[in-house]
Amino acid sequence: MPRLVFHLSGRFPDSLILGEDDCVFHSRILDDSRVHKKSIALPDADNAFERELCEKYIQLFFDEVGASELLTNFDHCFLNDYYSYSVRPIFTQMLAVKELCDRFPEKDVLVLSAKTSCSLVPMLGFKTTESKRGSQDLLGSVTAEQMKGNKAFESAEFISLHGDIFCKDVFRKSILLVANFVFSLLFIAKCALISSRRSNRVDGKPLVIYRNSHQERFALKLVDSGNDLSLLYIPQLTQGVLRPKKNNDIANGEINTLGFDLSDVLFSIRKSRVLAKSFQKISKNESADSFVHVKGVSVKLNKGWIKSELGLISIVFIYSALLSRILQKNKVKRLVNFELVGRMAGIEAMAARNLGVETVSIQTALVASRPHPVFPYSNKFFADSEVTAEMIRNNGVVAAGAVEFAGSLDRTRPLKSAKRFSRVVFYTQPYEPDVTMRILSALTEWANRNEVELKIKLHPRDYASAYSTLGLEAYYVDKDTKIAELYEWADLTVTRTSSVAKESLSLGCPVLLTMWSISEQTLKADYINSMFSEGYISNDIESLKALLSDPFRVVNSNLRLHRALFSNLGPDDLFNAILKK
Repeated sequence: MPRLVFHLSGRFPDSLILGEDDCVFHSRILDDSRVHKKSIALPDADNAFERELCEKYIQLFFDEVGASELLTNFDHCFLNDYYSYSVRPIFTQMLAVKELCDRFPEKDVLVLSAKTSCSLVPMLGFKTTESKRGSQDLLGSVTAEQMKGNKAFESAEFISLHGDIFCKDVFRKSILLVANFVFSLLFIAKCALISSRRSNRVDGKPLVIYRNSHQERFALKLVDSGNDLSLLYIPQLTQGVLRPKKNNDIANGEINTLGFDLSDVLFSIRKSRVLAKSFQKISKNESADSFVHVKGVSVKLNKGWIKSELGLISIVFIYSALLSRILQKNKVKRLVNFELVGRMAGIEAMAARNLGVETVSIQTALVASRPHPVFPYSNKFFADSEVTAEMIRNNGVVAAGAVEFAGSLDRTRPLKSAKRFSRVVFYTQPYEPDVTMRILSALTEWANRNEVELKIKLHPRDYASAYSTLGLEAYYVDKDTKIAELYEWADLTVTRTSSVAKESLSLGCPVLLTMWSISEQTLKADYINSMFSEGYISNDIESLKALLSDPFRVVNSNLRLHRALFSNLGPDDLFNAILKK
């Protein structure tokens, strides 16, 4: 009898013989070398479930503590990340399998997965679309374990394969503890290096916080808008370290650059140990299993399990304690950050809210128009356009504040035009490097054939080694090159789904999006919209070549997008909104 074979984790077994009528699907996280040559990627499930899944997920936590405590408890800072990177992917895989089973009821069902001792949905230790660290087996293995308890898959046959070390929960947690210890030491060392013996005072001014080079760019744009701000740099938890800006490094030289001293760091280390230990004390009620049931598929969760996972990453407790210490010592009344929906957005908003500090978040990256458990975390979330604000205003099942558009961070410039694209910059993204490889290969071939100057700007979390086989060393720009200078130099920006696209467009450089992956082609956002997409979005190599050879079409479509997204509200309007009480 023909079969539906679902390969969720592990390496496809050579001993398994496929019939001519068998259909084979694999999890997208698996490397090509691990899947059968006949296999295709598991298709996207029906996304109509999203809102219901989000609502039922958040209800588990909302019922327990109520709205106010939901937004002040540390463990709830991770609700969005846990949903987006753990619960949703597992549920989506299960639903995709169910939809295929319903579509082909005449076929037997066979599920291949690596065996795991982690039966509950994990928070940590697996690969995601952006992070290359961890297991590519763990999520697929847990999906298979969850399927065994679902009525929808009771007739399926399950075959266990060999998995990586992260599938053994005791090893996963041991490795996480070691990694957390190393990253915590690095974070403490970074903080110690930039700490000073004397701290400036905020004196009631809004405090702008930044943690990496991306956020620093936008923090300095705010600084250039006026001098009623204070600036604070805290190192990124797990990435490189910047040199904190001093007054003499800043254009107008009048900004109050806030510091912290070594005693603040030591206090935060002690405080974090107390916080981490409290997460190990799990009540019987918290250890009870809960179920999120939507469209005939159930995911089993355990709030006690989630808390125990959080206890493994004390580095985030150190950051939270340090930020709280700085806010309290300096009597900060308003915190301005650039976090969107992830764990750092929750941690920073929680630390501020517990001290009665108002939080303002400024959008500097893409926010997809799909539901989130909590959005926004901040009291005010300033979107980067009116179109964006309208699309994401009701994203959150729980909202701690309001989404508004008050003005752009840049003064919008008229769009450039070109009879031919002769200077092009491609900006990479840190996910799906195989897709980026294909784009770069096509782009460099076109540039060489048409005598076009091409430059490649790597994302801060991307590495040239991922594309070493293409021999692109001559195309890379220095990591310290200012992006604004590249917009000025180029007559076309090419990227995937990135905030670079909108920033480039606002500063007058046309954009061409290369959306070649399935995940990108199903994405909806303000500048990725069927109303505007004709003429500046490429889905494959042929459409890329056609658009690159037709500047008139690309620029005209950019003009329509430019008019739709940007208004006459600029940096001064945004700055005034930030200062407004």
